[in-house]
Amino acid sequence: MTDEQVSGPAFVVGMADTVSAMRGLCAAAIEASDRHGHQPAVPSVAMSDISHENRFIARWGDDWPTPVQDAQTFGGMMLMAAADFGYSYAALFTGDRAPVYGHLAVARAGIEASIVGSWISDPKIDTEQRLKRTLCEQLYSAMEVKRLKIDKGLASANVDRFKRCAMAMNWAIGEQGRKPVVDGTTRPSVGKSIAGIVVGDGSADLGPVQWSYLSAVIHGTWHGLVQAIVDRPSAPGPLGPGLAMVGTSSKSVNAQSVCLLRAIRYVGTARLTMMGWLDDEWTGAAQRSESHERALVKWIIEN
Repeated sequence: MTDEQVSGPAFVVGMADTVSAMRGLCAAAIEASDRHGHQPAVPSVAMSDISHENRFIARWGDDWPTPVQDAQTFGGMMLMAAADFGYSYAALFTGDRAPVYGHLAVARAGIEASIVGSWISDPKIDTEQRLKRTLCEQLYSAMEVKRLKIDKGLASANVDRFKRCAMAMNWAIGEQGRKPVVDGTTRPSVGKSIAGIVVGDGSADLGPVQWSYLSAVIHGTWHGLVQAIVDRPSAPGPLGPGLAMVGTSSKSVNAQSVCLLRAIRYVGTARLTMMGWLDDEWTGAAQRSESHERALVKWIIEN
């Protein structure tokens, strides 16, 4: 693909390898649970978490009777969401017209789901830390429902009961913006996480810049939308301003594709490692994706 103006069909042809890599990766992620009978392997990090669940239930009782189950369900749903967004992203490049903004909205959603999902399913943390993170998510959801006044009574009750869970463990509760903080644990910064996943350095500027750009597009902010201008405006005419060519450039699309592929590969590896489900299907799809990501990065650098 080049940054020259091309027809819709030509753009589709140029995206074929990316679409194939994305679909293969997402299929391997979504179908992992079916392949393994919907149960964690023995042994696995997930089974270790299950073996420690009762000591938390003894403190929380009816306030939270299934904490480990919820943590594992959340992790699975986050992976499902990330892969579903990946499928949707790929589908946008199989029609007769390349998207201008739609793929950016889907990429943003897929990246965030991947980052939160990999945070919940991190196979390197212990059971207590995983439940702190899951409690953050429970509180975050309940606080958002309460703020939006969807069901004030139930939402307030849920906020209260999850705060009681924290108090029962002597975990301090605070807030950072609109995000709850449980004993120093809070939702990860998406911008820093993008940088960590893509370039291996969470302090790199790439992550926050990428996230602010995608957010600007989602919110209809001018500095985000204006980046779709791929050719200079023509000279103003007698009836008003000149026209600019608005469209999708291959360099921009390839950059978004790299970020989304790496994010989905990251959350898939975290989830499948935790559950003990790493298998040939996932390993093969992840390797093909990684190879394609390297090819995209090489193209971006050279063009």
